[in-house]
Amino acid sequence: MNQLVVMIVLFLSLCSVAFSNTDQTNAELADLALASQSIYVVLNRARSQEKIDIGIANRLFSLRQLTWPDGHPVQLVCFPDSNAVHVKFSKAVLDIFPYQLRKHWDRLVYTGVATAPKQVRTDQQLIHTITHNADAIAYSNKEISDDNVYSIQILP
Repeated sequence: MNQLVVMIVLFLSLCSVAFSNTDQTNAELADLALASQSIYVVLNRARSQEKIDIGIANRLFSLRQLTWPDGHPVQLVCFPDSNAVHVKFSKAVLDIFPYQLRKHWDRLVYTGVATAPKQVRTDQQLIHTITHNADAIAYSNKEISDDNVYSIQILP
């Protein structure tokens, strides 16, 4: 009987240790998931930005930060709401659904606070738009680099 009690106590103590590490494990998994999703910010080469963390990306793409540090207005470039890259970006970086982001953008545009994001359908259109607007910013699920544009991975 004593052995059974000892085994039960041992089992319960092991379970409590396993469950106490759940929060840390979940946080580590969330960081790994974001890093593995490979979301990049795409910029014109005239805009010398070395890094963008998730907080800056969130402020820019939610239109809470409307200008670059040099005072020029930010021009968002985005994919349609149903695009898989847009859905992934909205959920992983902004932590909202695409329809919520669209509603937020529409409200800011309607009230005159911000200008509407330029919508593109392909990576080629995205590159073309960024190339011809030094203040534009976009997102992509792959690294893009040529003579006029570059991409940097969003840091957690």
